[in-house]
Amino acid sequence: QRGSSSIGFGISVVVIFIYYSIMTLGNALGNGGKIPPYIAAFLPDIVCGIAGVILVYKKSK
Repeated sequence: QRGSSSIGFGISVVVIFIYYSIMTLGNALGNGGKIPPYIAAFLPDIVCGIAGVILVYKKSK
């Protein structure tokens, strides 16, 4: 039991780090004028949503 909860915690930390990195990148691109601010604001949600849909599709296949 302890090992599986540790693995779950580690995966959660990695997912949070990836989300935060994408959020920081979107913020920098939006402030720099490279992409529109409304796209920069939703960039982490869009990327994680697409990744979630792909994972669900692969799991149900």
